[in-house]
Amino acid sequence: MHQHQKDQLVKDANIMALCGLAAVGLAISAAVLLVVSYVDQGRLAVIVTVFVVCLFAGLWFALPLARRRSVPAVNRGKTGLTGRLGVAAGMAVNVNETEAKYDAPAGAA
Repeated sequence: MHQHQKDQLVKDANIMALCGLAAVGLAISAAVLLVVSYVDQGRLAVIVTVFVVCLFAGLWFALPLARRRSVPAVNRGKTGLTGRLGVAAGMAVNVNETEAKYDAPAGAA
């Protein structure tokens, strides 16, 4: 982080995570094909496997991409969404492009 390579690190990690998700989706789809083809030798195995592949592609890739495109560019920083993300463990987290600030919970001393 001291060499100002955070943006490239985040992009590389994103690519690796997407490749990992694709590998897991293909492995699960292959397992479904193996099991269903053992149970039924017909078209059912292909239909179920295609459905599973489409389900993974839709939920893991198409839905997040569509959601990302629906967020206005004004609300996105260089590496993603910025601003208040939510409340975790009683602490409100503010995320900026350069640093993370933790606000004390209400009523804390």
